[in-house]
Amino acid sequence: MRIEEQAIEGALQALYAEPGEALSVLYDAFGRRERLVRAVQMLLGEGGRLEARLGAYARGEVTIDDWLAETEPAPEAVHAWLDEVARPLIDEIHRLAAPGGGAFATGVLAPLVARLRALPADPLHRNALYRDVVEALCGANGPRSLVHHSVIGRKGDWPSALYTVHKEGLAALQARLPDVVARREPARRLPGPADRDLLEALGHLARLVLDALARKRALLDAERRVDFGELQRRAVVAVTGDTGLRERLWARHRYLMVDEFQDTDADQWALVRALGRPSGDPADRIFLVGDTKQAIYGFRGGDVEVFDAATRAIGSEPVRLGENFRSRDVLIRWFNAAFETVLGGSGGAGVTYEPLRAGRGAPGGSVLLVPHEEGGGAAGVAEAEADAVARWIGGQMLAARGAYENADWLDREAHPEPPVAILLQRRTWQPLFERALRVHGVPFVVARGVGFWSRPEILDLVNALHALATGDPISVLGALRSPLFAVPDT
Repeated sequence: MRIEEQAIEGALQALYAEPGEALSVLYDAFGRRERLVRAVQMLLGEGGRLEARLGAYARGEVTIDDWLAETEPAPEAVHAWLDEVARPLIDEIHRLAAPGGGAFATGVLAPLVARLRALPADPLHRNALYRDVVEALCGANGPRSLVHHSVIGRKGDWPSALYTVHKEGLAALQARLPDVVARREPARRLPGPADRDLLEALGHLARLVLDALARKRALLDAERRVDFGELQRRAVVAVTGDTGLRERLWARHRYLMVDEFQDTDADQWALVRALGRPSGDPADRIFLVGDTKQAIYGFRGGDVEVFDAATRAIGSEPVRLGENFRSRDVLIRWFNAAFETVLGGSGGAGVTYEPLRAGRGAPGGSVLLVPHEEGGGAAGVAEAEADAVARWIGGQMLAARGAYENADWLDREAHPEPPVAILLQRRTWQPLFERALRVHGVPFVVARGVGFWSRPEILDLVNALHALATGDPISVLGALRSPLFAVPDT
């Protein structure tokens, strides 16, 4: 981190010394220096994976036209919809709603009518108008109700002869309202006028990051060190750029198996694929093992989409291991029900849930769900959970004690009660569970916990040793007052 901080600070100081508006543009975009530094740190964390893309932005090779060429709907489709659908529709809604004098008619519809009568030539301004029209026609949960008083106004504010006729006209328009809800999210993603400034800021940011990256590599070279990202980048460059090295590695390693492949990134996959086989087709050399549902390393660059890309590149149908031999049937049924509810048909890019089958036929076991209805934040939830679990274990012990005493499959001297293991999500919850188990009369032993060092007798010993080693007056006083010496305060 010291080297990275030095690299970023050096790049920022160089930017301060440059003439021009780069620094002010970046501060306008990020607001504070800390946010700008954090953005640079995050991009540096990607190592060389974004280097080519950052270079394109730094050289000004990415333009607004490039962004517009990739948008959906395309600029031509936006123009056509505004001209052929939105203009007559908004004009008619405004004509029917305006006599009521409502805020929506005067504050929203009237400005849209004026803007639609002369469509902007600039596609970014057209995108902004498109987004405003779609938002105006969308309600909280679907298309806006045109006969609601928020649109048409209160009946008492209307000339009595017009209200019913205009409301019927709006109801007829409601039936012909276009698919505005489906257009809402795509409209929000379209580039608008502010994105010109954003593109300029991205260019300056890319130059700053590339400068910091070059400085970081120079500092690492000076100390003959590499970080993990640079180690990966150099390995990829070495293997993909040196045919002789690849051939020696092909001769040495006939097969490659990559476990936990869901947590790999694009660089790692590029390295694996380069070692695949001389023809470039890795199908008969590479064996990948992974589960997209277990992808947990996104924070350090793991990309679950690489999993699907690799599967397509290999070109063979993956073998799915649907039998679980670790858990009993009752747990498998619960897992399937829970994960199908949480993930549905898809848990995001490259993630789907396929039900498991129990490979162990032996019955037994149960799943207890503890409801978290009590307040008090995370601590309150943990305390309620600890109490419920301790109460349940205590009840099970009482109910099972008679049958347990007749069992011959367990050493009753080593296990005076049916054994139950409690695995905690957080170590800080341990005192809550210990207290709850004591309250409900459940004997327990803490395995690998941290409570040993906080016990009074251990603290007394540590304090006494510290007093002997240092002569610290506070430690001496504490040792004398402890049960080791029991000297009273007087």
